[in-house]
Amino acid sequence: MSIKASLNRLELKTNFPDLIQNYVYGNGFDILSINAEHLEQLKTLLYYHKDPFDSLIIAQSLTENIPILTKDELFKRYTENLLW
Repeated sequence: MSIKASLNRLELKTNFPDLIQNYVYGNGFDILSINAEHLEQLKTLLYYHKDPFDSLIIAQSLTENIPILTKDELFKRYTENLLW
């Protein structure tokens, strides 16, 4: 989100710390940090998706067994644990 905002592709109506506090933590979500297990999983992924950030999200999802909220069709090549 911060990258899109810096490229003027996303307009944020509040600053990023307030956004995280109000919308992420305020709705019972948490920020998932990157750990060594995620990086090990990342090494095993086939190279369908060229976006390194998306590949990391996929690796985290597979490691933690949590669903991904996306409409990106390429994610289906890695996991069926998708919402959308």
